[in-house]
Amino acid sequence: MLAGLQSLLGDPIRHGLLRGLLGIAGALVAPMVYRLLRDRSGRDAAFAAGLLCAFSFGLDVIATAATSEGLYLLLLLGMLLTAREEPTVSRLGIARGFGLGVLGGLLALTRSEGILLALLIPLVWVAPLLRRHPGRAARRLAFVAVGIALVLAPWTIRNAIRLSDWNETIGRRIGTTLPTFVPLTAYGPLN
Repeated sequence: MLAGLQSLLGDPIRHGLLRGLLGIAGALVAPMVYRLLRDRSGRDAAFAAGLLCAFSFGLDVIATAATSEGLYLLLLLGMLLTAREEPTVSRLGIARGFGLGVLGGLLALTRSEGILLALLIPLVWVAPLLRRHPGRAARRLAFVAVGIALVLAPWTIRNAIRLSDWNETIGRRIGTTLPTFVPLTAYGPLN
């Protein structure tokens, strides 16, 4: 995700600008936690949790550090908020499925282990539909998959180009080439 920001804002991003953008994202955590908990735990508990988030030193550090953890938390909360309502029979369920896919793809780009949550949260989301309407559940999951694919495709193409270049230059010199189909990476010559 930070590489995407770099492509939009220039490379390298000015540290203050990056911290400001991440700080804005981090400021959204408290209201999102409140909204997520309000229906389940009541207004008072949700308000207390939101206040704890707002005044948490750890969350403040995460939100303003030039790392991906604050963005990851924001995207995860976005997925949980999107999936908190049962997938409906209406088109809103399809839109939610697509939204879950887009958020899941961004989550996976932010931290590669996010792909597990990008797949697990939608499965839990459609679970109530599986027995009653398996076809509808499958359609919802198909839209999740489309959302994930649309987010990961540009990064996968970028990785293929970068890895092909690496294989042509360094890989040939050292006698080891890398695979060029890599939708997600945690480490390596791509970072």
